[in-house]
Amino acid sequence: GLPAPAACPASPYVPTLDPAYRDLDALVAFGLAGGVILSQRPYSRMTFARVIADARSRVTADEGMAKARLLEALRRLEASFAGELELVCDGQRQECPRSAPAAALRGATADGTWADSPYRAIVSRYNGNPDRIDADLSPLLQYNQGRVLADGWTVAGEGWLDLVAGSRVAAQVQPRVWLAGARGGDTHGDATLVRGYVRGLLGSLSIEAGRNLLSHGHARDFGPLLSGNARGFDMIRVSMERPGRLPWIFRGLG
Repeated sequence: GLPAPAACPASPYVPTLDPAYRDLDALVAFGLAGGVILSQRPYSRMTFARVIADARSRVTADEGMAKARLLEALRRLEASFAGELELVCDGQRQECPRSAPAAALRGATADGTWADSPYRAIVSRYNGNPDRIDADLSPLLQYNQGRVLADGWTVAGEGWLDLVAGSRVAAQVQPRVWLAGARGGDTHGDATLVRGYVRGLLGSLSIEAGRNLLSHGHARDFGPLLSGNARGFDMIRVSMERPGRLPWIFRGLG
């Protein structure tokens, strides 16, 4: 029926392009990743920690399952989510006595590109109408979650900060600034928010408001709803931190 009480603090999501998902997919392939909704990403950092802890306990119980690829993935995940693993409590049945770090700088990057890849207008021929669609196409400069890359040179920098307030609220911000010069054109610069949201955890129910990148479906990297091309949605989203049944007459839906 109703979501079960949460056993650990709320935590920010792991971005959908993070390499950790490939290691998690390895655990899924070995049948060791339980308690996750496979068609809904991103997962929170605490969801990763729960899966990692469960997978480690199963591997320890049956070393015959511990093939090289599995152990490699598991060790890498344990290193990346060591802080969250310390918060995983006894079978997830008790409240954690410790709190997650209030703030963590997950990374900062600087990048520069030079490209000779002109943008092309997308033309519509429906009903004999040659008017162009209000969109451009440049495969080499797109497919990057909405980051602007010029047909010319671009320099940019961005940072990724996770925030936790108490045991039920978490946030994430990832600003990006850039300066670009198109070939034969003017120089221009701007700033944007790649992702920025606040999420609260009520039992297993997660309520999120802000901008984030999502994937729905069973494809390895992207589902049918969103690709890795456009920037994230500005939205209010309600989702489940862990699988559960809907209440009342909706139980029959799964």
